Amino acid sequence: MDFPDNFFDRVISSLLLHHLTAENKRRTLAEIFRVLKPGGALHVADWGKAQNVAMRGAFFLVQMFDGFATTTENVQGKLPDYFREAGFANVKETQRYMTVYGTLSLYVAKRAG
Repeated sequence: MDFPDNFFDRVISSLLLHHLTAENKRRTLAEIFRVLKPGGALHVADWGKAQNVAMRGAFFLVQMFDGFATTTENVQGKLPDYFREAGFANVKETQRYMTVYGTLSLYVAKRAG
């Protein structure tokens, strides 16, 4: 991103990460970490770990359209691990919603200050 280090107080990502490969998820999160100020927060809304068999089945349809290579980490619940790998602390899943497309999860992660 064409922004200096420590530039933003908050970064919001909505339904983006499930479109990225594992490597691009890592690169994107590292870049977000770089542009966040110490004490800043990342807020993410994206597909998360399936809450039950019905949500897993619903998300299968998303995977058929968006691709399994980019969505598998999401449905397996690996996004919080990627946040931590990028350097974020206090990673929390704050909400989970059952939708017709699968489990939509809301996450917050902080850049230590």
